[in-house]
Amino acid sequence: MLLTPFRAVSRIGYPSYAGVVTHWWTSRVPSESDTAIADLMVKHLIALVDHERLMAAVARAEDQAARLALEAISGRTITLAIGIIMHQNGLQAGDAEDLLRQSARAAGRGLAQLAASVVRSGALGDSAASRGRPGPVVCDPVPVHADVGQVIAAVSPACQSVSDGRIRRRTPRGTGP
Repeated sequence: MLLTPFRAVSRIGYPSYAGVVTHWWTSRVPSESDTAIADLMVKHLIALVDHERLMAAVARAEDQAARLALEAISGRTITLAIGIIMHQNGLQAGDAEDLLRQSARAAGRGLAQLAASVVRSGALGDSAASRGRPGPVVCDPVPVHADVGQVIAAVSPACQSVSDGRIRRRTPRGTGP
């Protein structure tokens, strides 16, 4: 019989451990080479345990890095959405954030999810993006207080609005039908 004691020092936050591995042969007495092989086997097993512990630590570190990256992206997206809401509604940052949070609760969506919709669409409200439909939504947060004909005339003097809603090109006087 051959006894191989071992002791592994604490690494990476795991507790130290120690023990004795017992080897025995039925037909012969162990030689010096058997002792060396038994010692190498124990060292190899300790190395395997250390490797598994290191791999677990790496996996935890990668998970934490991914979580932190997502939090940073979500935080940036939420900040952008708050800025959009501030600009749209003339609110202070705290009020815009409260509005975003209330809207997320009312819609039954996560804050980051609604913020991403606001950033994509450029608006908070009943937009296609906030209802879960893809694609950009064009919103005009500034109300226009003018007749369509006035707007068209101001934009392009070569056009005129007709009462039926169609836009026709204005012809120079004396050259039209």
